[in-house]
Amino acid sequence: MKYKILVLTCLFLTPLTISAAPKGMPKDAWLKSFMPAEVAWHCNDPKSPIKNDFKGSVAECNSKVTQLFVSCTTSVKNVSIPDVLVSRQEAIKYGSIVGECIGAYYFGGDHLKMFNAAQQKT
Repeated sequence: MKYKILVLTCLFLTPLTISAAPKGMPKDAWLKSFMPAEVAWHCNDPKSPIKNDFKGSVAECNSKVTQLFVSCTTSVKNVSIPDVLVSRQEAIKYGSIVGECIGAYYFGGDHLKMFNAAQQKT
């Protein structure tokens, strides 16, 4: 009888545990789907400052921007993406931050100073 109550209690609590899990897109999945589009924009879109400045092939640009993307999303302390992005607005917010980070680290100097100052305010 004791085990029956324990099993029933576990079965009763399991749906609560599952439904309490955060809804949204896990960070790793978001980064995996976001990176190709972000890299392509920086290296192919005529409106991209990096595309207009980069002196090399598209493949070289893709490689450089991919490195910057990884750096911005894993080791830049001012970029802190939550483990789960719970809304489209949150994905847009962090996508913008990653894009700004890429540009800031690509151009350096004042761009990087302004990016770091802006991130410290948020």
